[in-house]
Amino acid sequence: MSKHKVLPYVLFSIYILLILLEYKQFSIWSQVGYYLFNSESYDRLDMVLELFQDKHPHALRILLIYPFFEISDFLGVDVNFLYNIVLVILVFTIYKIFISITKGMIHKPQLLLVLFFIIFLSLYMNGRLIFAILGNTFILYILYRQAYSEYKLSIFKVMIYILLSLWLCSVSSGTLMVGIGTILLFYFLNFIVYLPYIKKTHIYFVLIILAFLLFFLPLILQLINKNLDYYDGSFFLMLDHGFGKYFTNIIIYLILSLPLIFLSMIIAYKYLKKYSYYILPLSMIFSSLTIGLFGTSSLVSGIMAYILFIYMILYGRSNV
Repeated sequence: MSKHKVLPYVLFSIYILLILLEYKQFSIWSQVGYYLFNSESYDRLDMVLELFQDKHPHALRILLIYPFFEISDFLGVDVNFLYNIVLVILVFTIYKIFISITKGMIHKPQLLLVLFFIIFLSLYMNGRLIFAILGNTFILYILYRQAYSEYKLSIFKVMIYILLSLWLCSVSSGTLMVGIGTILLFYFLNFIVYLPYIKKTHIYFVLIILAFLLFFLPLILQLINKNLDYYDGSFFLMLDHGFGKYFTNIIIYLILSLPLIFLSMIIAYKYLKKYSYYILPLSMIFSSLTIGLFGTSSLVSGIMAYILFIYMILYGRSNV
């Protein structure tokens, strides 16, 4: 077995050792921990179901972490220990999914650099951001399989996998918005690119867009209203939570310049058609940049799209 195949497993073992030695520790964030740590094991599930009945905005993320508590009770291990071990596995899962998108080029040193980068970045992350990055990376994989791979996924599988991905992204309002925005933008741009030559696949694009809009619109509106309430109803105060605080004046200018931006998009249409394969990473990059104005974690959650975009430029689209 070559060193390029062995090295990822060595790094995985080292990461687990760092967790065991408590050099690196992830913590279950307070929004979720408040409910799950303060509930007895016998009524924990009832509490989660009650949150869904009440349409609590954090119900999805609480449900995501709920199994950790049940499994830790069953195995008799500390829930934080289990949480940390699983997160290390998720870090390497992100890398494996990325390899699948780039046609399994695991033997090449440049992909090992991606692994080193993911590990390094995760050392400075809170745990929930890893879920969001995994969810968004899975979205990239699903869209790649449907749009560019010879091995297409059925529409049913696409819908199920996307819902699973968005569940992973639901750890924060912003990261969920990045996932939803990526999907909608990807299908919209693909539909536009192939006009007026509409095929059966493109009709599916429209149906998926409409289905997601109808399904997620109430949740999107609830999350927006929740964040606006937190920031006293001020759109611009929300910018203080993300990197938008550095560009407040520029953002005002961009909002006023929306007609010009729209015109530029029309002019860029012919280039979009020529380089349509870049729609995949650019959909997530644009989504994460936009939502990232209101939250840094939203910006970082799309990190694998940035890496994929650079990879496509350096090594050519044929490898993706």
